[in-house]
Amino acid sequence: MVSPLSSFQHPEKEASHLLPMASNSSPSVSTEANRSSAELGPGELGSMNQQISLYAKTLRISVIGSLNYDRIWIVPRLPRPSETLMIGEYRQTPGGKGAIQAIACARLSHAKPGGTAPFLLRSNSNKGPGGRRSSSQDLKPFSIKVIMIGVVGEDLQGARIMDTRAANRVDIEHILRCREETTGTASIALDKNGENNVLVHPGANYRLSSDRIHVDLPEGSPHLLILQMEIPVQTVEDLVKKAAEKRIPVLLNAAPVVDDFALDILWSVEHLIVNKLEAEALVERRQIASNMSRQRPEQDENREAEVGRGKELCKSLLEFGMKYVVVTMGGHGGVVGSRGPDGKAHIFDYEAVEVQNVVDTTGCGGVFVGAYAVQYIRQKFSPGGGFDIARAVTWASKAAAMKARSFGSLEGVPWEDELDAA
Repeated sequence: MVSPLSSFQHPEKEASHLLPMASNSSPSVSTEANRSSAELGPGELGSMNQQISLYAKTLRISVIGSLNYDRIWIVPRLPRPSETLMIGEYRQTPGGKGAIQAIACARLSHAKPGGTAPFLLRSNSNKGPGGRRSSSQDLKPFSIKVIMIGVVGEDLQGARIMDTRAANRVDIEHILRCREETTGTASIALDKNGENNVLVHPGANYRLSSDRIHVDLPEGSPHLLILQMEIPVQTVEDLVKKAAEKRIPVLLNAAPVVDDFALDILWSVEHLIVNKLEAEALVERRQIASNMSRQRPEQDENREAEVGRGKELCKSLLEFGMKYVVVTMGGHGGVVGSRGPDGKAHIFDYEAVEVQNVVDTTGCGGVFVGAYAVQYIRQKFSPGGGFDIARAVTWASKAAAMKARSFGSLEGVPWEDELDAA
């Protein structure tokens, strides 16, 4: 039974707005930028709009998704069906795809606390005229605000999740607490090679439904909306449609695989990031809908064969209408596809970043998404605009590789200065 909205508790206000409304009094816009269109002289409006988009001090990434509490079981190897294994070690930590992506966005757009250097927006090239590296004079002041929207239970796990988000520079104002459900839980079996199997009980995450919580997306804000599939499918579909109406770019991490997701909604998604298994599932569903028969190929340890299949998948996914598609393939790297102004698909592969002493791959996908999102915002709103997706996936791969060196979903998520120094 669906409980009324009153079953949710908000620390400061009602849950009528899950995303921040634009405000003429926002401190992120200069006094000059605060002038209304009525005050601008002839010909000034266009240039003023450009100034605001390029030089506003704060850009927003909103992550709407899952907030889980992870229970991690350290095992000698992943169990086979009907097999019982003894656990060598057991740990608990906040997690969830949405939570990891939000924290990755926040950390990778800020220097580690304790440093003195402000975060600065880099130009699209790391080198200036004549091949020299860009100096501080080539940089523009820039900051990214990360807003997390989700639901936790009124329990100890929910409280710990709230504390973790706040400590990592994530805006938690719109995280709701539900009396009638426990906080979402993930049970993770982790082997000695850092590989894992994950089982998720959504708990309070499945209370984030559009029929009970009104989501208002102001025109053009946030500057990027990130979604995953650990919240109700209908909520994801409604948010994608709403974002499209407001011209807000959407990054969808279509994980985990769900069978009742409306494929036509992908026409309104700008960025799709999936692993190879998730890509196979989406393409297979499309083939079934088109009465096409195709057997899913087995995993191949040969990188050339895997990359070849990845390129086929990427090409098929671009036909859904997305502008950018990334298919990640673990140790084989991944495949990237984009659709240019001419409508043609441009597809290439990238190699994985080598990691010595892999400890835990849990959360690496979320870190990849967060790093990619930060790169998109950095590039898109820099002078000159544009988006070099090759640069984005290279930076994201490096961030995910750093995460794999540490145990737990959130431990090891790098800060911006740590990643740049690595």
